[in-house]
Formats: sequence, C-alpha cells, structure tokens
Amino acid sequence: IGSNYLREHVPEGVKFHYAITNSGGIAPNIVPELAEVLYLVRANDSKTLHEVLERIKNIGKGSALMTETSVESHVEKGCLDYLPNKKLGDILFKNMENTLTNFDFSQFLQEQSEIRKTLSENDIESDVKFLKIITGYDNPDFYQELKNKILSDKVVPNVVSGKVIPASTDVGDVSQIIPTAQFFMPCYTIGTQGHSWQQTAQSKSNLAKEMTLNSARIIANSSIDIFENNELFLEILQEFRK
Repeated sequence: IGSNYLREHVPEGVKFHYAITNSGGIAPNIVPELAEVLYLVRANDSKTLHEVLERIKNIGKGSALMTETSVESHVEKGCLDYLPNKKLGDILFKNMENTLTNFDFSQFLQEQSEIRKTLSENDIESDVKFLKIITGYDNPDFYQELKNKILSDKVVPNVVSGKVIPASTDVGDVSQIIPTAQFFMPCYTIGTQGHSWQQTAQSKSNLAKEMTLNSARIIANSSIDIFENNELFLEILQEFRK
C-alpha cells in the first residue's frame, strides 16, 4: 500500500511493479510467519533508481516498525544505463544503408498484411510514437508516412538524442565497460505491440529470418571496417573514454 502511494512522489520516468511471491499461506484467520514480495524498479538513470529503491526499502522498514515485525531485502539483479557510442553507431548506420537501401521489402508485404489486419489504429499510433523515441529521428513527415505503411523500409540517420527507451536490458551494463552501439531492424509490421501474440507470431516470419541474416551482415561488415582501420578504432575508444 505504501509503495502505491509513493507513485505520486517520484520523478517522471520512474516505474515499479511488484508480485507477492509468498503470501504466507491460505488460512484467512492466521497471521503468517513469513511473506515475500518481489519488486521491479525502473528509472531513467542509475542515480534516480537507487534513490527510489531506498525509499521503497524504507516503506518496508516502516511497515515492520508498525507491526513489530522484521523485514529483510536484497537485490537479485539490475541493469545500468545505456551509453551509446556515436562513432560506432555511425559505422553501423553506413553498413545498414549499404545492406538495406536497395533491399526488396515487397516480397514480405502479403505475409505481413495479414498481421496488420489484427492491429488497431491505436496500435499503429502508439508504435509510431515509440519508433520516434528509439530512433531520435526528428522528421514529422516520415512518421506520418509510416502510419500508412505495412513495413518501415527506410534507414534513418544515427542520432544520439538523449531520449530514454522505456525498457530494461543488460546491454547497458556492457556499454559501461566497452564501446557499444545498437541498431533496430524492421522485423515486425508497423503497429505491433511488445509482448503481444502478434510479436510472437512474427518472430518466426520470413521477414524476421531475412532481417536476422541482414543484421549479421551489418555487424560483420562493421567489424571489418574497424579491424582494417586502426585510426577509426582509436576514435571509437577516445569517445568512450571521455
């Protein structure tokens, strides 16, 4: 209850979810000896995350004080912020252009159109908004055009926008140790929502399989570019060490 009231007093971008993993039993007239709850806390940066986590812990301590019980807590896992390397991202972008600019997406339109029929206008609208966040590409005409397309068939520029993608990934941990960049491929029909049956169904589609192969080509060619150009490698490293 206390953590639910806390939601009104945390910065924008903070989310926390919980599941009661052990209620202590099913007898309604007995105070259980032990109960357990699992929290998942998210924030836009590590500093805010730790501050909110401490507040949630204090709620547990306060509850224990009120009921004259004890409470213990421990962290099971966590993910750090993602630090994009612009220079490395530019190399990936160049090889994405080389791989996808003349790629024939029309061969997948019939298959993907069947999925599109199951999606609502709200699905399409929210997906396009999400794409704007993850790309950082500021071009209203491009996103308006996307709403009328089955697939995103254009490679957009590599932009480090500072916008936060509302998702957790251990890629952030990796990016704190070595230079890291990400790219996204059009494996799903526009409008597909994360964690949906449509996303699951398309994970085995012909489009997804072809984009997986193209992703491997992009990574391989980008690696070759770096291996063959020591100056480029040093520039990537210099940006990371700033």
